[in-house]
Amino acid sequence: ATPSGNAVAAEVLLRLALYTGESRYRDLAEEIFEQVAAVIPRMPTGFGQMLSAIDFALASPYEIALVGPLSSPAMAEFRAILERQFLPHMVVALADPDRSPVAPSGSLAGDLIEIPLLANRPALEGQPTVYLCRNHTCERPMTDPDALRQQLASPESS
Repeated sequence: ATPSGNAVAAEVLLRLALYTGESRYRDLAEEIFEQVAAVIPRMPTGFGQMLSAIDFALASPYEIALVGPLSSPAMAEFRAILERQFLPHMVVALADPDRSPVAPSGSLAGDLIEIPLLANRPALEGQPTVYLCRNHTCERPMTDPDALRQQLASPESS
């Protein structure tokens, strides 16, 4: 089955709202949901991707900022923890202070894109740091991969 373009767009808009903190993207996704709301109950099996997007909209997704050198073993461990777990309600933004963001040649012509999810979230004491957030509110920053593992395993984090 091919996912609906509208469903994929809705999920991307929801994720974009989390990265940027701009509610207009969520509003656009909700408009898409309104357009199909009357049809989904009659044919739910025909709307798998749309139902997945609605599930994402109704969840309280993790907003995760990883800050630190991508080449660091601790950063690799943080990333592995996130990749090994099934966390469908999550967005992750990475920032490597050792690398300058480079815009692709062409259309952006050197413009840098800032991700508000990463704003004011430094690497603590030069160590890779993870900020685990929900609804734009973060837990204490973590520099220990075991702390992230425990936080994600706790019942309150579900």
